[in-house]
Amino acid sequence: MVVIDASVVLAAFFPDENSLPARRLIADYAEGIEEFYAPRLLTLELVNASLVALRRHRIDEAIFNQLVEAMTSLHINWVDIESHGWELAQLAKEHTISAYDAAYVQAAKLLNCKLVTGDIKLVMAVGDPVIKLENYYSEEKT
Repeated sequence: MVVIDASVVLAAFFPDENSLPARRLIADYAEGIEEFYAPRLLTLELVNASLVALRRHRIDEAIFNQLVEAMTSLHINWVDIESHGWELAQLAKEHTISAYDAAYVQAAKLLNCKLVTGDIKLVMAVGDPVIKLENYYSEEKT
């Protein structure tokens, strides 16, 4: 059980990122080895990132459609962070991170699990329970 943020999903699905650790994590999810959790804002972030990539000609219309379909059809277990607004605000303030990033951190804290991210700045700002995508499998074994 892990909380994932948009950077993990995008790294697995965007053709120009082609991240092996992200694809491995998605494959483990697809095989039922791993369960994904996230705040609902994940869907909005994935769609928005895909729109930006399309507008910047990073991907074409066909890939945009495939990506949005694949990413939004993931069966994520949604975490209710909306009722934890105060804690979320305190996390954001304490670690000098966005409310969006704090939502993922709050979800991991609520579930007592790791938040896996490709965002190095978030890892550095928060520390535990946030871990770098590239370190996920080595941390899992410890």
